[in-house]
Amino acid sequence: MIKTLFAMQRSSAIWPASYCQYYWEDIEPKFNRIVAAFEASFSAMADEIVEAFDYLYAKGIIDYLISLKGC
Repeated sequence: MIKTLFAMQRSSAIWPASYCQYYWEDIEPKFNRIVAAFEASFSAMADEIVEAFDYLYAKGIIDYLISLKGC
């Protein structure tokens, strides 16, 4: 059971980064507005949200650039 939960957690964490990589050209110009929307919705956790989106932003750029290298 624990292995299944761990696998689900890992796959759910990977999905947003993969999604961002695929749609990066559309997402990147809107990224600050997306972060602001989450901050406004979850103001009690704003610092954690910013940190998570900073990571996601960096991961999106890295994965996008790596995908371009493979083309």
